[in-house]
Amino acid sequence: MTPIKLFRYFLTVIACSFIYVSCAQQSVTIEHLSEKIVKPAFLNVELEYIDSILSTLSIEEQIAQLLMVPIYSYADTADWDEAENWVQDLGLGGVICMQGGPENQRIRIRRLQELSEIPLMVASDAEWGLGMRLDSTRSFPRALTLGATRDAELVRQFGRIVGESLRSTGIQVNFAPVVDVNSNPLNPVIGSRSFSENVELVGELGLAYALGLQDEYVLATAKHFPGHGDSDSDSHKTLPIISGDRSRLDSVELAPFHKLINGGVGAMMIAHLDVPALDSTESQPSTLSPAIVDTLLRQELGFEGLAFTDALSMKGFVDFAGDRPRGRDALIAGNDILLFPGDPVKVIEEIKSAVENGEIDSTLITAKCRRVLQVKVWSKAEEEIPHYGENWEPTNAEGVHRKILESSMTLLENKGAVLPWLLPQGHITVINVANKSSSGKPFVEHLKKTLGRSYEIDSFMVGKDGASWATNEIGHSCDEADLVIVNFLETSNLPSRKYGILDSAVKECHSRISKSKSDSLNLTKWAVNIFANPYALNDNWGEIKGLTDVLLLAYQDDYRTQEAVVNTITGVGSANGKLPVTPIGLDFQEGDGLGLEIKVGERLGWDNGACSGSWGARAQIDSIVNEALEAGAFPGCRVVVAHKGRVMHDGVYGTTDGTVKVEESTIYDLASITKIAATTLCLMAEEEADMFDVDEPILKKLTNLDTTEIGTRTYREILSHQAGLYPWIPFYLETLSDSLNLLSDRPLCDKNICINPELFICEEFIDTIYKRIISSELRPSGEYRYSDLGYYLIHKMLNSTYGTDNAIESLAAAKFYNPMGLFSMGFNPLNNPGINIKDIAPTEVDTIFRKGTIQGYVHDPGAALFGGVCGHAGVFSDAHDLARLGQMLLNGGSSLGINFFDLKENTIKNWTQRAFPDGDNRRGIGFDKPALEHDNGPTCNLASKSSFGHSGFTGTLLWVDPQYDLVYVFLSNRTYPDSENLKLITMDVRTEIQRVIMEQLNTTLR
Repeated sequence: MTPIKLFRYFLTVIACSFIYVSCAQQSVTIEHLSEKIVKPAFLNVELEYIDSILSTLSIEEQIAQLLMVPIYSYADTADWDEAENWVQDLGLGGVICMQGGPENQRIRIRRLQELSEIPLMVASDAEWGLGMRLDSTRSFPRALTLGATRDAELVRQFGRIVGESLRSTGIQVNFAPVVDVNSNPLNPVIGSRSFSENVELVGELGLAYALGLQDEYVLATAKHFPGHGDSDSDSHKTLPIISGDRSRLDSVELAPFHKLINGGVGAMMIAHLDVPALDSTESQPSTLSPAIVDTLLRQELGFEGLAFTDALSMKGFVDFAGDRPRGRDALIAGNDILLFPGDPVKVIEEIKSAVENGEIDSTLITAKCRRVLQVKVWSKAEEEIPHYGENWEPTNAEGVHRKILESSMTLLENKGAVLPWLLPQGHITVINVANKSSSGKPFVEHLKKTLGRSYEIDSFMVGKDGASWATNEIGHSCDEADLVIVNFLETSNLPSRKYGILDSAVKECHSRISKSKSDSLNLTKWAVNIFANPYALNDNWGEIKGLTDVLLLAYQDDYRTQEAVVNTITGVGSANGKLPVTPIGLDFQEGDGLGLEIKVGERLGWDNGACSGSWGARAQIDSIVNEALEAGAFPGCRVVVAHKGRVMHDGVYGTTDGTVKVEESTIYDLASITKIAATTLCLMAEEEADMFDVDEPILKKLTNLDTTEIGTRTYREILSHQAGLYPWIPFYLETLSDSLNLLSDRPLCDKNICINPELFICEEFIDTIYKRIISSELRPSGEYRYSDLGYYLIHKMLNSTYGTDNAIESLAAAKFYNPMGLFSMGFNPLNNPGINIKDIAPTEVDTIFRKGTIQGYVHDPGAALFGGVCGHAGVFSDAHDLARLGQMLLNGGSSLGINFFDLKENTIKNWTQRAFPDGDNRRGIGFDKPALEHDNGPTCNLASKSSFGHSGFTGTLLWVDPQYDLVYVFLSNRTYPDSENLKLITMDVRTEIQRVIMEQLNTTLR
C-alpha cells in the first residue's frame, strides 16, 4: 500500500488521536468564548502523519489539493465524467456541490470519493440549509429571520441541524454563515442573508451558527470578508465598492469577522470587493489583495483557519482581475482554496510555473496544503456517506424550524391588548392580499382548526393590488366580523420588486381600516400581518401602524409561517421577535417589537409538523391502530395527543360504519367519560360556590332518602365507587315486557321521553328507575365496586337543587362547554342545529331494546330512558373538543383566559388525587386513576401517579398527565355493530398507544 493510499487509514487514526482535544474545544459555550481566543479546531490535528503524507506529494499534487470545482447532481449523469477524471487524474482537493437532488448528490459524491486517493473536501452554499441547493429538501428561514429571534442558542441548534443534514449528503464544509452587517437597505445581494444591521448581534448569531456547524464537524465559513453589507451592487455582476474609512470598517464591517475569528471559526470566504480604505490599488478585487487577506486577515486579525476565495468565475472578479495569472495571485494574496478556478489543468500549470520561477515559494503551497489535509482529518472526510433512502436531516429539524418562526414573530402594534385573541366563539374575516386563491389556504385551515367550530370564518382574496376589496360581500363580512385579519402574501426578498408588496394594496388596506374605525358603532378589530422582508415597511406602513389594532411582521412567506402567525393571533404562540434592521420608513427602528407572552395551553394549539410525522410516536401509533382495525376491534377511531399545550398527533383512522370515513370532526358517544366531562365538573363548581360538600351524605339534599341506608353514603364514596352500590341494573329489560306496554312508536302521554327515533316511553318510568336503585342490594361502604347507580342519584339531586329537568345538561353547557367554545360537546347532539346525524359515529345495531341503529342518541340504555341526559352517560364530543377540555384540566382549571376553577384552591388537584389514599381504591373523586399495581387498570405502567381521566364503554378514553404535561384522547365506536365485541379491550389498544406515547416522552415507571 502506497503512502497516499494509507491516508484514509491515517484519517481514522489521527481523528481518534485528536478527538479528545477538539471535543473540549467544541463544548465551549458562547458566553465563555468572549473570555478567550479560540483557534480553529482542525489545527489540533497532529502534524506527524499529515507531514508524512505531504512528503509523498509532488508540487502538482499539492497544488491540486487547493482547487475546488463545481459539480451538479441532477438525474442526468452525462456531464459527470469531467469532474471524475479531474479527481482521478489530477488529485483535486475538493468539489463544491451546486444544484441537484439529495440522493443524486450522495451517489455523485460517493463515486468521486471512491476515485480519490485522498478524500475530497466537499462543500456547499447552504446558508439556510440543504434547500438552498437541493430539491426536495428543507429550506430553513433566512438569516434575517434568525436575527429577529436574537436567540443565539436557538441559532446554534439550527447550525447543528444544518451541519448534520450536510454530512448526511456527503458535505463537510458549509459556506456559511453570512456575517455581513446589513447596513444598506438597497443591497441587492445580501439583504435577507444577513442577520441584522446590529453589529454585535451579527457577530453573536454568526458565531452561534458557526459553532453549531462545527459541533457536527462541518467547517463553518464566515463570509464575505471584509464585509459586503454596505454596497448597492452585486459582486456576481460587477465589483462593488465599499467606501467607508478604516475606522468605519473596524467598527462595523470587520467587527463580526473579528468575533468569529476569536471564537474559533474554521474558515473565511474572501469576497470580490473594491475597498479603497484597505487597498488603494484601483479596482483591486479584495480576493487578490495581500493587504486585505494576508496583512489584515492573517496578521492583524490573527486568523489561522482556511481561506476560500469566492467563485473566481464571478463577473465581479473576472472583469476586474485583468490578464494576470489569477490563481497565482489569489494564493499570494493569502487565500488557501480557489473556488471555481476554471480549467484545473491550466490553473495547476500556472501555479506550478510560478513556483518554478520563484514567484511563489513552495513552502507556501505546502503550508496551505497542510491546512487542507488537517481540515479533512478533522471533518472526517473519509466517513461513509449514508445510503439511499436514509434520512438526510435529524428528527428535531421540523421542531427547530417552527421554533425559529415563532421566536421571530415581531409585534409592532397591539392596541388594547387585542392579542392574544381568546374569545371562545365569534366571526372572523380573513382578507388575503394575493393573486392566487391557494396562497392563504394554510392560514385559513390552521385558523379554523385552532379556533374550533364555534367560530364562523370567512376568507377572501383581493389581488396583489387590493382592487377586489370593494365588493359588497367583503364589505358586509368585514362589518359583521369581530376580527378582520389582513394577510400580505406572495412577497419577495428583492428590493427591485419592492419586496412583492404594492403601494396600492397598502393604501387600500389603510382606507378600509380607516372607514371601519370612523364608525363609532363598529367594534370590529383589525389585525394586519406582513409576510415579508422588514425592509418592505415604508412610510405607508406607518399610517397603518397608527390605525390598525394589530400589526405583525412574519418575515417569511410559506405555510409554516402562516401557521405560526395563526398561533400568535390565537394565543397559542408568542411574538417576542425584534426588528433586526431599520426600514426606510420613518416609523420603525431596529430593535422594535412589543413582545407577546402567552400562557402555554390557554388555547389548545396544533403542531402541524409533529402531526405530519416529525413526532417520533406517529408510526407506532399508526401500526397499533391499523392492527386493531384489521382485527375488527372497531370500525374506526380518533387518536389525539397534546403535549405542552400543542397537539402532536391527530390521527384519523377507518370508518364510522364500514363506509363513511372518520373525519377530524367526527363526533362520538363518550359514554362514561360523561362522569368527569359533565357531572364531576359541575359538582366541583358547586363545591367552589359553597353549594356542595363532597363529604356530606346524599340524604342532605335528597331528603326522601333520610330513612334509607343508601342515603347515608357520601358523595366522595359514591364518586370513588366505594359506597357499596350494586354495579348495574338493566332497567331497559322491564320495558320489554309485552304485558306492561311501556314502549311505543309514538308519544304515549303528556310527558314523553324519546329513546330513539320512533321509540317513546312515559317520563313517569324514571320514578321506577329510582325505586329500583333505592331498593337494590347495598354492601357496606369502603369496598371498591364500580357502579353507575350513584350518578343517577346525583342527577336527581342536581335537578332538585335547580328545580328543573336535566340540570346537568344546562349546567355543563353554561359553565364549561359554551365559555370554552366546545361546539361539539354536549348531550343530545342532534339538538345542535350545526350538527347532522352523518357527523356522528353510530354505536350499535341494537336488536333487543331499540330495534335499530343507535346514532346520535345515547348508547347507554339507562341514560336513554332519561332522554339521553343522565349523570353517568350521554355526553358526545369530537376528539378536538375533548382534548380542549382535557387541556383545561391539565392547566388546573384555566382556559382562554378564564379560570373555571380557583387555581389557588387546587380544586382539580384535590379531586383528581386518590379519594381514599389509605385504602386499596385507586379512584379519585369522579376521576379514574392508574392502578396501584402494574399491568392493571386503565393505563400503562408509565403513566404517572398524578395522572387522571376516564374511559367509556363505547371505546373511549380521556387521560391527563400533569407530570408529563400530556393530554391523550382515544375515541372509537367499538360497540358498532355489536356491543359484545371486546377486541379493543383484549388487545389493550388504548393502553398500548399510551405506552408508545409515554416512551416517546422518555418517562419512567411510576
